[in-house]
Amino acid sequence: MSGLNAVILLAASIAGLAILVLLRQPLARALRLILRPMRAAARRASHRAQTGGRARQVVGQGALASIGHVLLGESQIDHALHDYEAFAKSHLRAHHGIGFRWLQPLAGYITHKPELKEDDAKAYYEESREFFSRDTPVFEDPNAFYEEIEGRHIIEMFGARDFCVYYFLNGVRRTVNANVRILTLWISVVLSMFVLFSVVLEQTWMPFGRDGLSGPGWMALLTDRNFLVAAAGSLAVVMILSLSYLHHISQQNAGRELNAFLVSYFAILGQQYIAASAECGRMYNNFSTKAEALERSKYWFLAMEWLAFRQLFIENFTRNAIYQIQRNSSFYVFYIPALFALTFVLTFLLVSHAGPQGLTLHWGMSAWLSLLFLLAAAAVYFYALHDVTKVFHDALTPEQWNGYSSRNHLETVAKLIGQYNGEIVYQRARFQPQA
Repeated sequence: MSGLNAVILLAASIAGLAILVLLRQPLARALRLILRPMRAAARRASHRAQTGGRARQVVGQGALASIGHVLLGESQIDHALHDYEAFAKSHLRAHHGIGFRWLQPLAGYITHKPELKEDDAKAYYEESREFFSRDTPVFEDPNAFYEEIEGRHIIEMFGARDFCVYYFLNGVRRTVNANVRILTLWISVVLSMFVLFSVVLEQTWMPFGRDGLSGPGWMALLTDRNFLVAAAGSLAVVMILSLSYLHHISQQNAGRELNAFLVSYFAILGQQYIAASAECGRMYNNFSTKAEALERSKYWFLAMEWLAFRQLFIENFTRNAIYQIQRNSSFYVFYIPALFALTFVLTFLLVSHAGPQGLTLHWGMSAWLSLLFLLAAAAVYFYALHDVTKVFHDALTPEQWNGYSSRNHLETVAKLIGQYNGEIVYQRARFQPQA
């Protein structure tokens, strides 16, 4: 193999790996479609067993199935949100920066109103009845991640009412993780191409000598190996810093959009909760018959309870989404550059001695200079990305969300029960004969 062919093979390996990382999701979707019949049959055969007339899910696939679950890009949360996808996509705008994205909800995406009328309370009551009588599934897919199972379970309980917040949180999670993946991908390509360029400069079959071509001073400078290495290394560092800055802006915008959305959504739930608790407090003065008292008090009180539970589980889902962002981003920061480095080293070892003109290393001044710039670029990379989700987290202000803890639900329920009991004691005392 000639040296030029070896260089082409190295460049092709880098480009091929970059394409695989970029097209992971489309390829995973295509593979899922191809394997869907076989996987469905295998799931029915190995994950379901009849025990006393009830379906029970058992562990069957093990670690390899879990790896396949990740590679195929499956998500139980996506499946649970599928029915709401059309509306959500029509009310979410994806802003495309230079290589990176963030999501913004449009007007009309939040369908709830701050006011809670009696018809709304009745609808909440009917929905809360299903929630309070719901069975918790004991057996789940052992090859799925815990946060996916928990997220799907939450969506199944509240998705019909709060699907917009769950869909947006899941979309933000995917977008933020995709931004990190794209950033690490392009930085890995930049570093790989710099190393390849440095290796090529060291080859004896290059058309100019080690000290550059003879001729005018500018020609000698522009063809000097040390100068070319320094120029390429400086360009690599500048590109890493530029990509990191563009990524920083996109992640900051993503965090701000999510924070503003949660502030608005929780404010609406908070106003509805206050309205429901106020109606509960006025119940004993707002009815004329016992039947009316029982009917109206139950749907106002259960509407208030259900609003509190919705708030609590939305915050749990938010915590899960932020956890997944941080975990997956840390994986991308380490494993994607490591994968490129491993691919480059293995390909280089393959072609380095493939013939008399294969690629070889000559540890001259330019080689040591290349190593110095590579270490500098790697240091810049890990400094910029050592806490890659920090800018996203800094844009979130949970203390301003008006969250579940701000409801003082315990005090509210205790106050209502005290009012009801006080009214009972008062009415009983009115009709007791005087001693």
